[in-house]
Amino acid sequence: MDMNTTSKPDSTDRTSDDSISALDISLIILKVPLSPLIVVTNSVVLVAIWKTTSLHTPGNMLLCNLAVSDLAVGLLIQPLFILNTLRKLVVNDDILSSVSKTKDIAGICLCGVSFLTVTAISLDRMIALKFHLRYNSLVTMNKTALAIAVIWTVSGFSSSSKLLKVHALYPVFGLIIVSCLVANFFAYFEVYRVVIRHRGQIHSQMQVMSANAGQGMRFKQLRRSAVTIFYVYCLFLLCYLPYIATLVAAVFVRTSFGKYYAVPSTIVFLNSVLNPVMYFWRQSNIRQAVKRILKFRTP
Repeated sequence: MDMNTTSKPDSTDRTSDDSISALDISLIILKVPLSPLIVVTNSVVLVAIWKTTSLHTPGNMLLCNLAVSDLAVGLLIQPLFILNTLRKLVVNDDILSSVSKTKDIAGICLCGVSFLTVTAISLDRMIALKFHLRYNSLVTMNKTALAIAVIWTVSGFSSSSKLLKVHALYPVFGLIIVSCLVANFFAYFEVYRVVIRHRGQIHSQMQVMSANAGQGMRFKQLRRSAVTIFYVYCLFLLCYLPYIATLVAAVFVRTSFGKYYAVPSTIVFLNSVLNPVMYFWRQSNIRQAVKRILKFRTP
């Protein structure tokens, strides 16, 4: 998702960018199969959760929101990225000149949705582990739907600020990003503390296994789910760090960095296909639901 906020390139840069380079061709070759792969994998996850009543939980509702964001990357951002590259071959590109701006704005929105949703999922797993006896009353489907609406509103507003060039709001969005990073750190620190404390209670729980067996199994499932989301968060950071580093470099160098965003943007796109793979690998309930959807027999 190309969120280049630097100034327009000068005539020298423009001349050098008027032809498609070998790197451009390589990235297009990569993105052409990557786009349908993103669409298929995230669509399967969405359909599996939708058709499996037992998966209709607040946590999975947030996972669906992340899958919708990833699906939009495959349906919208990837094709726009390819079109934006191919427009270099068009002599009169008046019609396609808006492609780059559309890609930037949609990309910012979807980046925001992904980041805020991953943060919300992290907090959800922390609440589920720390307050597992009161989780159903603390986190409901209606509250989750409201949180998702807020996520899309904030993300849409942030992308609109680029279109309207409201630079005064950029520090606010920076504060939101920092707050999300702190919230994720706090959530996983609390998860770690709860897991360590729970391990110390295993022996005493074994003494009353008949009463606590159900709660113990539930806690193990929640712990595995929290670890899965931690992996998703790590994947998110790994995929976005090269792009963030490029943005920071552009701010300090204060020159046109447009041509340097192609590779980091592609790494960001990979996150949209790695997420559903992570769900399938780590969450047995989603894996079984996907197998049923694809009419696979479990061994």
